Formats: sequence, structure tokens, C-alpha cells
Amino acid sequence: MIANFGYKLLKAVTAPTVKKLWIESIEGLENIPVDKGAILISNHASYLDFIILGSIVEYIVGRPLYFWANSKVCNHPIFKYYAKCFNSIEVDYEKTSNKFWKESINKLDNDQLICIFPEGTRTRTGRLNEFNCGYLRLANTTQSQIVPIVIQGSFKILPPHRNSPTLKKCKVTVFEAVSIAPKSSKAELSEMNEYIYAKYYKTNLR
Repeated sequence: MIANFGYKLLKAVTAPTVKKLWIESIEGLENIPVDKGAILISNHASYLDFIILGSIVEYIVGRPLYFWANSKVCNHPIFKYYAKCFNSIEVDYEKTSNKFWKESINKLDNDQLICIFPEGTRTRTGRLNEFNCGYLRLANTTQSQIVPIVIQGSFKILPPHRNSPTLKKCKVTVFEAVSIAPKSSKAELSEMNEYIYAKYYKTNLR
């Protein structure tokens, strides 16, 4: 009970602070579904990315957002509290457990929003990494729409070599949802991954 109150208080303080200090603009919020499940995807350049997106979706859109989070983030001495606070689904890439997969399907089947960073981890250079296809496999399994989100500038706010954020700001753009064909093959998912990567991310993040 005390822990839950603490997380709620942390979120209540974090969200307006994040919006004021680190977000310059938000475009396309109307593209985030208000009453059905979807998979939100985003580039990943900073630990602040999930705090930025969680604050936007929970406190502006008014919906909970569940994140795929690397176990390293979930056990980080500082960010583990934010990982818990912002509804992280722990993904341990060193284990074969599919617990996170079942949990993700359950969330989407119950009309919840899940956010996935297809790069798998933060970029260490500021340059966009290649995308993994896990988000597409999940969309294919649940027939969920995919909502691409581009965050421009978060690397400059909190790059990997810094322990505290600067006072620079980022821009967040939410694009229209993308649907994939039912029962898409592995080759079709790979092709769709390349399409999404090129259209929404490579063109906007140079």
C-alpha cells in the first residue's frame, strides 16, 4: 500500500516536470487510441524516453502505458523505481522465459497500450540502430495496430555517459497507426519492419 502510494506520488511529480523541462513540442496525440489496445513503438536514445512517453500517455492522453524494459533497466539503482512506476514488463534477453510475451498478449487482448523500443537498447552514439522484429511478431499474434512515435533530441538530454539530465528539450511526433496483414509470414514481417524503419525513423532521425 505504501509502495503503491509512493509510485503514484512519483508519477504525479514526474509527469509535469518532464513536460515542462524536457518536452518542446508534441504532435499527433490524436493518433494514440483512447479505447482499444495498440503497440506503440519508438526510437530509443535515452533512459528518459520511457519516462517521457509514460508521462505523455498517462497524463495527457489519460491511459496507462506498459513498457517492454530490459532487465538491466529494471534493476538499475535509480531507474528501477521509474521502471516500476511506469508499468514496465521486464524482458530478460539472457533467459528463455516467455512470461513477458504472455503478459503482453494479455494486455493487448484487454485493450491496453504497450510500448516497445525496437532497437532493443539505447543507442550509444546517438545514431539510430537497426530494428528487431519482436513488435511485429506481437502485432501479428494479437492483430494489434502499431503506432510509430519519433522522439527527436532525447540523446542530448541524457546520453549514456551522463548521470544527470541536461536542460535541453525534445520533440515528440506520433504518427497514424499502421496495420499489418493477418497471419503475415516471417518474410512479410521483415519487409514491414524495413518499411516502418525507413518511412518513420530513418527519414526523421539523421
